[in-house]
Amino acid sequence: MLDKVGVVLATVISLSTLTLNILTIMEKLTAIRKERQKQQKKRRIHKRIRARHRRRTRQ
Repeated sequence: MLDKVGVVLATVISLSTLTLNILTIMEKLTAIRKERQKQQKKRRIHKRIRARHRRRTRQ
């Protein structure tokens, strides 16, 4: 009886650890994705500003 409880407890602990690891990885991936979106937005804005500056200086 105690053996079965130990096996069940070990299984539950390992599954909870696995779940926490997966959630941590998902959070990190989400943070990376948000950071990339911010960088892309900055690049687009910077590109627009440079193009506007080029047009003004050519005239």
